[in-house]
Amino acid sequence: MLALLLVASPLPASDLRVDAWHLSTAPANSALRRVSPEVHYVRVEGGVAIVESAGLSMTSFGVLDAKPADRANGIRRFEYRIPLTPHPAARLTSVPWDVIGVFLNGVPIYHPGAALSYRDQNLWHADAVAQADDGTAAVGGRPAPQRQSNGQPRNQLLQALLDRKSEHSPLLGFALDGYPVYGPYGWDPDRRVRPFRSSYQLRRQTKRSRWPDGTLLTPAQEGPDVSPQFPAGTFIEDYEYVAGSGDLDQHNGRFAATPEFPQGTYAYFLATQNGRLAYPYLIGPTYLGVPSEPATAPYHRLGQHQGLTLSTSHPALTAGEETILRIESPHPLLERVHEREIHLLVISEDMADFHHIHPLRQPNGTYQVAHRFTRPGRYGIFADHTPPGQPQTIAKFQVSVAGKEASQSRELVSATAATAAGITAHLCWSEPPQAGRDLQVAFSLTDANGAPITDLDPYLGAWAHILLVRRDGEEFIHAHPIEESTTAVSDPWQHSHATLGPSPSRIATLTGFRHPGHYRLWLQVQRAGQVVTLPFDVEVAAAVTAPEPAPASTAANLILVSQSGYQPARLQLPANQPSRVSFRRVDAQNCGGRVVFPDLGISWDLPPNQTITIDLPAQPTRELSFTCGMGMYRGSVIVK
Repeated sequence: MLALLLVASPLPASDLRVDAWHLSTAPANSALRRVSPEVHYVRVEGGVAIVESAGLSMTSFGVLDAKPADRANGIRRFEYRIPLTPHPAARLTSVPWDVIGVFLNGVPIYHPGAALSYRDQNLWHADAVAQADDGTAAVGGRPAPQRQSNGQPRNQLLQALLDRKSEHSPLLGFALDGYPVYGPYGWDPDRRVRPFRSSYQLRRQTKRSRWPDGTLLTPAQEGPDVSPQFPAGTFIEDYEYVAGSGDLDQHNGRFAATPEFPQGTYAYFLATQNGRLAYPYLIGPTYLGVPSEPATAPYHRLGQHQGLTLSTSHPALTAGEETILRIESPHPLLERVHEREIHLLVISEDMADFHHIHPLRQPNGTYQVAHRFTRPGRYGIFADHTPPGQPQTIAKFQVSVAGKEASQSRELVSATAATAAGITAHLCWSEPPQAGRDLQVAFSLTDANGAPITDLDPYLGAWAHILLVRRDGEEFIHAHPIEESTTAVSDPWQHSHATLGPSPSRIATLTGFRHPGHYRLWLQVQRAGQVVTLPFDVEVAAAVTAPEPAPASTAANLILVSQSGYQPARLQLPANQPSRVSFRRVDAQNCGGRVVFPDLGISWDLPPNQTITIDLPAQPTRELSFTCGMGMYRGSVIVK
């Protein structure tokens, strides 16, 4: 098998995508074939070669076989759809964050970005090939030291590909857009064999504050500074395409004649630099062609808000009938906050039905989740998400659900206590709820015998989630507890929130309301693996005093604090002279009641609807960070 993979065996071009695969030796009609190594079946349907395998092989390409986004264990079934007549796409098509192609032995080719990301925020992704390096890949632009005791790389097949410098590299597989994938050596226009170099270069940066496409991230979304711990090349976002710097284009391919396509074809090549593997390795961040997707029923658009588009798999929503809710975002990725990219809240108009669900990203870039509306009527759908370079954003949708209303009694919701699944929560406010003020809300948790509960499980990175919605749906709050016992996160790949301490029997947070009215509050905790939802009714009184008029937007060094965080999140001040910075909390509906400059030991309270001016001492050229008291909002002062 090793020799077979390294030999270029020309076949008729029209048959390659059907006949070039390494088939399993198990009998065709046996149950063993579907779990055996190599390719199981190949069939042609409507201009597409459908290749099936379990993703297993008796041979391996070492680091190129890394499974950065595949956590599945045991036997799996892959079905690859390879267009028989590929053609260039009319617009750039990003490769999925999963399988992007297939080797001839049926093993998937994965996106080179690992599922592992800095602080688990889904913004700065570890280079999966460098992370799994066996001595053949460059890590951070430098040779990796991982070698066998004899000094040779661990993977003989991959090293053989790199050593065969005198002949055209063999066909390795196909990208999902139908174009072939070859090893590192190809023919130049004069049919001379040469290596093909990547055109992706390490960006010249010391701070990881921008994505390669120029997106300026918020301070809370920045990656770590370039350092010995995180050298350049740690993350795939450290690279940018530099036209003309190498032999391959932005897709990591080129048009060339090959042994299998002597008249020429577009092909992807294993990129190298100085004889070593180089990012993006086999297939670039985008395809040249158009991947084939299986035919599916059309989705029906329900609405668009804050850049998100909500669609459903059914033309009409009906109570009791499961449907797929699909969300499309204009952003290639969304920040992962409390372990999810999107928190979707589905709430009936009468607030009796409440669902906190989480769409998952699909290979085609959409987010999908199955949901069943329990009753007919109007529903509000709130999509809590954080785009790159932007603060937390709530997209709101209204949908109608048909069906026959079943007669049933509705339990009244208390303003002080709620019980579910053996948990009783007693609600207590620091003072009667009033719009425009900072309020502490606390919940004491007891079991059926009145004893304090001390065995909660963490739920989505917190001991609880607290959701408040005004009856008209115009005001939405998603809050989390102030953790009384936390430790700093020492692992840079763990989620960015603090590591939780012992399970509490009391949950408390700070919140506030912009407007008076009737609100429904839901406290969600997890115990013994079960998520428990406890509802409360809240009446919020009108503010006693009118808010202070907002200062002119042209005021110097003014930072507004709102539910969206700090605006602006970055401020530039002159070096070596005292300065003043003003903060204004626009309302109480945020956790910015305190601002902290940790490097200066400065901390100030920020009452709602007031402007507080802070004197900063003269500073040398540097960057000062500041946060809210809970560490959720982050900003920086650039002194230069």
